Amino acid sequence: MKYIFRIVMVLSVALFFTGCEKGDSNGRMPDNIQDSNVGVVKLAPTSDFLIDRNDFAGFNFDITVDELFDVPFQKITLMGVYNGDTENAVMVKEVTSVPETVSLKTEDLVNLFDAIPVQDSIKIGDSFDFYTDITLTNGQTIPAYLADGTNTAASSTRNIMSILKNGYVSLHLPVPCPFVPDEFTGDAVDVLEHWNDNSGDAFYPATVSINQDLSNGDTLVYEFVGLFTGDNTSTYSLLVNKKTYQIYEPDPGNMIVVNEDLFGWGYGRLWFDNFTEPLLGTCEKYIRFTVTPDLNDAGVWFGSTVTYYVGPGAGDVTFGKKDAGIQEKGYGVLRDRVVTK
Repeated sequence: MKYIFRIVMVLSVALFFTGCEKGDSNGRMPDNIQDSNVGVVKLAPTSDFLIDRNDFAGFNFDITVDELFDVPFQKITLMGVYNGDTENAVMVKEVTSVPETVSLKTEDLVNLFDAIPVQDSIKIGDSFDFYTDITLTNGQTIPAYLADGTNTAASSTRNIMSILKNGYVSLHLPVPCPFVPDEFTGDAVDVLEHWNDNSGDAFYPATVSINQDLSNGDTLVYEFVGLFTGDNTSTYSLLVNKKTYQIYEPDPGNMIVVNEDLFGWGYGRLWFDNFTEPLLGTCEKYIRFTVTPDLNDAGVWFGSTVTYYVGPGAGDVTFGKKDAGIQEKGYGVLRDRVVTK
């Protein structure tokens, strides 16, 4: 169980959308995110999802640049990052009207990044990320990421991008290691549970298996037992596309993880909402995703998003098990105060 809980009243999504004035195709930006970066990127239907190290010539990456709400802007700048080096992000293209699709070939990546002198310099385990910085009509530029890699968009905003635009704050383009499904399964698979408000993390084992009955063709279904609770009262599933390495929830918006009263607190069942930032790290050896743990029966939540790293490489994450603040699951102390909102 999570050690440090801050339970606050959940804000209704309906109230959020009520605050958006309708009229144009995208609606108007709510007042409470006027200073947010509302640039959106998504893959065009013609795009590849990853780079095949053995087929550089066949690679084609098509990114559609858009905005979440109709907000006047000077330009939206598509930025690129090589191997997570956000301090040395490069400009890919400046867009002045949306939507616009930007196409990249392997030779374009070589020309963009000084660290890639020739195509063969791109190796298995490398990755590229693409996002937007938006410059408003008053000249103010709002980045999607800070130089240290901090995402400036709230998880709720990222979730709304997915719902309204089928898009994201950023796109991740891997040069993946081969996907070996069984490497992520077992009765004691490492889990790093990172609470993004820095209230405390946990490192513990969970049971991960492949549901053979639900898996078919290019789709594989992982089932996780023990996330959040550390025991068999919690179950969670994710779909993996074996060709594109993309990860999905099987029933978005309705992911009940504990279908009973959580820990007997009287708050009811546990949901994982706002599923974002999924990554199948075939080289890193973990599955990563971010969710918001919610107690929707009681209309409260835990005050933070949680990023999970599940797999044999979970303990090697930068803020992993050996760092200060990481505790073994089940040895923490619950915060005795309740914060309402």
